[in-house]
Amino acid sequence: MRPGRSVLYLALGAMSVIACGDPATFIDAPPGPDDEIDAAVTIDGAPATDGAPAIDAPGADAGSGTDAGSATDAGSATDAGSATDAGSATDAGSATDADTGTDAGSATDAGSATDAGFDAGPAPDAGPAPDAAPPQTFYWADWTSRTTGAEGTAAGVLEPPSGTVTVTYTGQLTFGQVSGGTNYFVPGTPYINEVTANAPAHSDILGLTGGAGVNTLTFDPPVTGLVMAHVSLGTPSTNVKYDFDTPITLLSYGAGYYGNGTIVVEGTDVISGVEGHGATQFHGTISSVSWTVIGSEYWHGFTVGIPAQ
Repeated sequence: MRPGRSVLYLALGAMSVIACGDPATFIDAPPGPDDEIDAAVTIDGAPATDGAPAIDAPGADAGSGTDAGSATDAGSATDAGSATDAGSATDAGSATDADTGTDAGSATDAGSATDAGFDAGPAPDAGPAPDAAPPQTFYWADWTSRTTGAEGTAAGVLEPPSGTVTVTYTGQLTFGQVSGGTNYFVPGTPYINEVTANAPAHSDILGLTGGAGVNTLTFDPPVTGLVMAHVSLGTPSTNVKYDFDTPITLLSYGAGYYGNGTIVVEGTDVISGVEGHGATQFHGTISSVSWTVIGSEYWHGFTVGIPAQ
């Protein structure tokens, strides 16, 4: 080579280096942002979610909410004890069984209000039953007229505080005391009971013998709580019955003017007496009541009374 050409070649090489730079500079220069991400993937050989140091740093692997590692290193939320796999609220564990630190059972497993000894206590004491109504004052009939015979009649009044009630009788009538005479309702014990506070106070009475026919009492206006007081119904050797057309209740009986006999109720509407003295009561509101006499005796008597209406 000619010396002149050598100098020329050297000059051209130097100018090329100055214009293009050192090739090593391109190899060692830091990558751009995109290159950094690619490099991380290439160098670590695993996704960022699988144990990359920057993600698996202390504090993310010490019992986080998803258990045993960071949220990305514990098998993802669907594999590390999700609400459906790590004990839901109905499986006695829920988040408390996935090491959240509250391992005491969910509300449904640790004793709910219905499963944790909830005691409603004993039923309240209703207390004693109320007392029965006390006996009432009765207003007994004042018989004012009578006609004796097989088709006898009698009339009278009842006088409670609410006003006068007219009472009439039709049927067989042996006798009737309407103005004085013997008081056959003495002693008064057989006529006093849990309903009636007082016996008939005067001697008015209607006396029957019995036999064929129907006997009827009529009240105007109708009355409630009607009671019939009986004297000597039957004899010690003769049973006499009244067969009514409405239910009746026996209130009391005992030793009376003619001795210590008995009265009983047969069925719902028949009373039977053997020298019986006592009181019976009709049910409900009564405008009239009828009965027949079964058996014959001279005589058996009665009167009627009502409480305040």
